[in-house]
Amino acid sequence: MSKTSLFTFALLVVGCATAERIVPAPIVLPNEGETVPFSELHPKLRQLAWKATEAFYRDDWKDLGETAQSLDKAARLLRATKDAPTRLQTTLGPKCDELTKESGQLREATQAAAIDRISDHLQRINNLVRELRPDA
Repeated sequence: MSKTSLFTFALLVVGCATAERIVPAPIVLPNEGETVPFSELHPKLRQLAWKATEAFYRDDWKDLGETAQSLDKAARLLRATKDAPTRLQTTLGPKCDELTKESGQLREATQAAAIDRISDHLQRINNLVRELRPDA
């Protein structure tokens, strides 16, 4: 077997890896009480919202419940941040409170595997995360 054929075969094997086989990097949130910059925390919040949506798509109720808990923690941390963008200064608290509430309700709906309720909560969570974008 020539080097070119071997290289092509290796490339083919690596290229055929599906997304289900690739494990995403864990989303690490700081401990409660730590102050984290808004610009560092909001992308993690967005990743968690995507992770929750993906877990719902796969019917992975355990992962969805754990992600809902992480969303709750991230919302509480975001509420405590001191360097929120100017346009969010007045609405950050209420939006984070709403996000915390939705995360709790998502966790409850996940325990019951209530698909319609889960879908509604995920939609509201994703909309809230979008509203909290720093550059909107």
